[in-house]
Amino acid sequence: MIDKILQNLFYQGHLTWNVRKSHTNSARKELGQFDLFENFHEPIIPQHLERIVKQMKSFKNQFGRNMDTPFTLKDLLVCKNCDVPLISKNFTPGKSKREKLVYRCVNCKKYVEVKKVHEIVLKKFFEHISKNSAVMKREVISTLKSWKKILKQKQDNVHKTLQHVKEQERYVLYSTNLAEREFANSIAITQNFLSEKGTELGNLLDQIEQILDGNELETLFSRFFDLKNNSLSELELRSLSLFFIEKVELNLSTTNVAIQYKLTPFVDLEKWISQTTADLAM
Repeated sequence: MIDKILQNLFYQGHLTWNVRKSHTNSARKELGQFDLFENFHEPIIPQHLERIVKQMKSFKNQFGRNMDTPFTLKDLLVCKNCDVPLISKNFTPGKSKREKLVYRCVNCKKYVEVKKVHEIVLKKFFEHISKNSAVMKREVISTLKSWKKILKQKQDNVHKTLQHVKEQERYVLYSTNLAEREFANSIAITQNFLSEKGTELGNLLDQIEQILDGNELETLFSRFFDLKNNSLSELELRSLSLFFIEKVELNLSTTNVAIQYKLTPFVDLEKWISQTTADLAM
């Protein structure tokens, strides 16, 4: 429901005009096909909530729509000895009143009950964010600034290359020579690609600026770090784990764990930056 509300740009502080496809068709046009007046009024939905909801939608697309699951750490656990992902399994006998839910390695066939794994991992996780909240915030800010610097450099490179391509285009634009016409077509394709990437880089830089500017980052982190393990539902624990944990290496014999944390909770932003910069390196 919140995601549906967020699709209405009015709630984000923007004014839209000429949105309907026609007088007889009330379907909405795609973004970019209607008039958009950005930052027309104060947003009704806080930016940090918008960002969290969009990230949750991405998690559901990646890990499945059922986030309210007893397998809180599903897709995050790896067998320490075999280096393969653990699967979640229900070993509950048909007439048993006691559930037997486990995480199991398909390679070595060992398994550990879910409850035991959760007690160990979540206790360690909440101790970590409680003791290291200030350090984690500084590291996130440092990472965001580092991404900003990389993106700015890429943006400058794209702009310079685009200017060079436009200069080359002048020499062959009106040529009747077949080879030069093919070169002109190649230049046009390159120009479109660079223009699209320039727009993507600009959008990513805007997002980072929004996060670093004002109170959004502080608000977002206060929501995360004020949480307590015993006050959260399975859905909330699952969501929080996906925001912060990259993977958990679990020794199925000793139940020792090693948690690898994500650079930032802005998972999709990191993915888009990685993809965009990889495309430009090709």
